[in-house]
Amino acid sequence: MIRPVLPRAAAQSAVPRGAALPRDGRVVYSQIDDGLEAHDDRIHIPVWALVGCFLLVAGTIALAAGARLTRQPHPAPPPREAVLLRFTQAPDDALVIRNAATAQPIARIAPTADTFLRATMRILFAARARAGIARDLPFQLALYGPDRLVIADPATHERIDLRAFGPANAKQFATLLRNAETLKPGEPS
Repeated sequence: MIRPVLPRAAAQSAVPRGAALPRDGRVVYSQIDDGLEAHDDRIHIPVWALVGCFLLVAGTIALAAGARLTRQPHPAPPPREAVLLRFTQAPDDALVIRNAATAQPIARIAPTADTFLRATMRILFAARARAGIARDLPFQLALYGPDRLVIADPATHERIDLRAFGPANAKQFATLLRNAETLKPGEPS
């Protein structure tokens, strides 16, 4: 069996005072009488620490599962301003946007203009088509707080937070809200 060897600096601290070191400066463990030969290399972890770790992991999993299984949607706060909009396709492929409450036109979007607005509405119309819901039902454009603009489909419960796409894209919808007669929360639509 090969015995491990300590370098000179470590050996000097491990050798009792007054003991001589060999000339080559190395000390074999068996030359030091401090019980290193009987050293146990196994790691001892107290049982209470293992039980504590198990309980911590099990508790975390139980809390996460409980939250996941009993998740209740938080009710949305009432919007500061809201308007119901109806989107229709004109014969020249322009998008005509009307206030659903008054049937007054708000905007007419040319086929090549406001591509973000058109793409967003295409996504919402596709969700309606998958659910088998008519295209002529209105969408709600609502302002929550100073800058949170959301377009929602009451029929499919789809919601798109427009600030996620940047201020330039949200501005296309903000213009519609400014141009429409807004409904304050609580007013009949």
